[in-house]
Amino acid sequence: MMEAGDSLLMKIGESINRISKMEFPAPAGITWADAISNRNWLIHEYDNIDRFVTRQTLTHSIPELKVALEPSCELASRKIADLSNFS
Repeated sequence: MMEAGDSLLMKIGESINRISKMEFPAPAGITWADAISNRNWLIHEYDNIDRFVTRQTLTHSIPELKVALEPSCELASRKIADLSNFS
């Protein structure tokens, strides 16, 4: 079960890594570098993963990240819809 959580955190970290390279500003209270560092740790230090930290990240940090990103995701969805309607 926790391996699935590790995989999710790795994917989120990689997505944030790509977003940060596009110079998309992080929402207030969010630091892109933290999520990227977490991803790198999970990938390169998999034999040292602390399951308590993984659980805490999944139950606290990810929900906070979701709330912080919702306005940006809604704006992006509207822009994509506008572009689709334009074609």
